[in-house]
Amino acid sequence: MYMMLKHLHQTSMVLSLVIFFVAFAAIMFKLPFAQKKWLKILPHILYTIAIITAVTMIVQVGAYDHKWLASKALGFVLYVLSVSFALKWARNNMMRVVGLISAIVWLAVTASVAISKNSLF
Repeated sequence: MYMMLKHLHQTSMVLSLVIFFVAFAAIMFKLPFAQKKWLKILPHILYTIAIITAVTMIVQVGAYDHKWLASKALGFVLYVLSVSFALKWARNNMMRVVGLISAIVWLAVTASVAISKNSLF
């Protein structure tokens, strides 16, 4: 069960990154599907799956007090905020690129913490 949850968690995060790249490209190049409803709803579904699977794995393992989990949660929140900045809040393309780079960095940091199980703190 744990491995299934882990793979679902990882898949949801990879898909969220792919959808982010698609949405980012659609906005940057003013593609007609940039404002499609599925492109706005799907990331929320993927984030929800990632959160539910993460919490379920924590409960299964009983790893409530590990500091690296707090680092991973913080990295996830900063990733989501960076994606929101790049896609919604940025006023120009340069700001969008900064949001893109920030999202990639935070996702990489979060993945690194997850793999090494070492806290950022």
